[in-house]
Amino acid sequence: MKNRIISGAIITLIFCLGFFLGPVAFKILIGAVAILAYKEIITLPKVKDKLSLPIIILGLISFMALIYIVNDGYALYLGVSYQTIAFLLFAMVIPTIFSKKYDTETALFMFTLLFLLGMALNSMVMLDSINKWVLLYVIAVICATDVFALFIGSYIGTHKLSSISPNKTIEGFLGGIICASIIGTFYYLAVIGNTSVLRIVVMSILISVFGQIGDLFFSKIKRENKLKDYSNLIKGHGGILDRIDSLVFGVLLYTLLCTIL
Repeated sequence: MKNRIISGAIITLIFCLGFFLGPVAFKILIGAVAILAYKEIITLPKVKDKLSLPIIILGLISFMALIYIVNDGYALYLGVSYQTIAFLLFAMVIPTIFSKKYDTETALFMFTLLFLLGMALNSMVMLDSINKWVLLYVIAVICATDVFALFIGSYIGTHKLSSISPNKTIEGFLGGIICASIIGTFYYLAVIGNTSVLRIVVMSILISVFGQIGDLFFSKIKRENKLKDYSNLIKGHGGILDRIDSLVFGVLLYTLLCTIL
């Protein structure tokens, strides 16, 4: 627990520096997160022996292009660049023709995961350029969900939520949603501006729910690869993907809600 608290404090400090020092610093932070996440993906047991150096390099270039290209404010509502999506797809799929080890299953897995992460990180860069306090709202909801789901589940949780993650409970799941929606709603109204309370409550609940779904999705990938954590990069927390799994789904859900709420 001590290592977890210390590591959490360091992560928070690094994030605050990137967040408050301006857009350039935040883009550098996102780039660092992307590279560390990419490293964890290409070293997954089911993937690492099938990737050659050219495929790894091509994947990284297309992944970073998806994150950084077309990141002006309007793109948040229009969607990411079709060109960068096509580039990523071709970069991951075409090499299967020339490699015996790199099969189509691995190629589609790589494309799906990089596309998912790329869209989320791209959305974070765009949100930061539009209104960083909105981005902080999404992060606050996700962090509150994780914290309260852990504590409530630890103290009163008795009903298992999923076999994917045996330590998660229904009580923790619901407690995280309730606490995060309260915190998120108060934060949004106090910091960002006056708006429909119902709209913010619904948005906070949905972000919290999808954040926990994201956690389970990335946990399933770990289980399929027989891993406890994606890496030991962060003491007490695991890898970078162990820390941003909920955020990936939460941010993407928020960008979706922007167009329908």
